[in-house]
Amino acid sequence: MRQIPVVSSDEGINAVVRDECARFGSEFSPIFFHDAGEMLEFIKYELPELKILNFSDKAIDCMRVLKDIQDDPWLHYGSIVAVHDDLVDKEMLESIRDANIVAVLPKREFLKNLGRLLRIIKQNKQIIFQRGIQQHLLKSISGELIMDSEPLDITTYANLMTNYLYNANLIGKDQKEALHVTLLELLINGGCGHFLG
Repeated sequence: MRQIPVVSSDEGINAVVRDECARFGSEFSPIFFHDAGEMLEFIKYELPELKILNFSDKAIDCMRVLKDIQDDPWLHYGSIVAVHDDLVDKEMLESIRDANIVAVLPKREFLKNLGRLLRIIKQNKQIIFQRGIQQHLLKSISGELIMDSEPLDITTYANLMTNYLYNANLIGKDQKEALHVTLLELLINGGCGHFLG
């Protein structure tokens, strides 16, 4: 069972997270936090591989959580799903550029697509959940990712691949951004049938 800390006081979001996680049986177990400090304590000791931050929640300082994650090298491996208002905060977008983001979704898209996102994460958990081990055991990395031609799939897979390569020290920060843009372009223009990596 993978524990997913969720920083949100929005009961609508929390209910959808509960329901969608339940559809996966014991695969995901959400833990809800209404306080940034409590969530930070949890992630520093539990080191969860996936976190959901509701940046549209004005009652919780998700920027503080994000900054603390970015400032602590032990926390860099965990992926983040960022939920935001439709009116995107430029400060938030700038702050998440260097974070290990797997998806950035407006609230309405998050509510509609969380199940799809969790399915992608479950199917590719070796990229998120075991990358530290893989880096020491494997001399070469190869595989096949098969995805639907959906915008969420395209951005999520591009994020998964570039985050993996960056966190495994196979590419630098500048290369990560350039590769991310290139992957997005290839997947969008290629019709997204399948991608060999």
